[in-house]
Amino acid sequence: MPEQNCDFFYLRNASHPTTVAYKVDWKRSDDSKAKQSDLRILFAAAYCSHKDSFSKKIGRTIASGRLNRGLDHTGIIYIRDIDTTKPGQMWYNIRLHVSYAVITANNRPNKYEAY
Repeated sequence: MPEQNCDFFYLRNASHPTTVAYKVDWKRSDDSKAKQSDLRILFAAAYCSHKDSFSKKIGRTIASGRLNRGLDHTGIIYIRDIDTTKPGQMWYNIRLHVSYAVITANNRPNKYEAY
């Protein structure tokens, strides 16, 4: 069962259909120069093999499991100076940054096996 305190989105235009689980760390960074609007985002992905049918349920289970396992299976990105006054735009920007990180991951075969 996927963890309830993470969010999901799906990439269908990637080389493999992909389910992405992510968590936003709303806490202020340890960096004294960090602004309140700086965000740390943890994410993990589950790539569907071309041989299998894409399943959101299976993808959510795998992606959230990887997210919960820790840093060996999780990516981290930081977004600085994000505008939190417009929630719709903020979430769009978060997903855009995470999508880019997933699509451009150099070590996808090692970290994110297809299901």
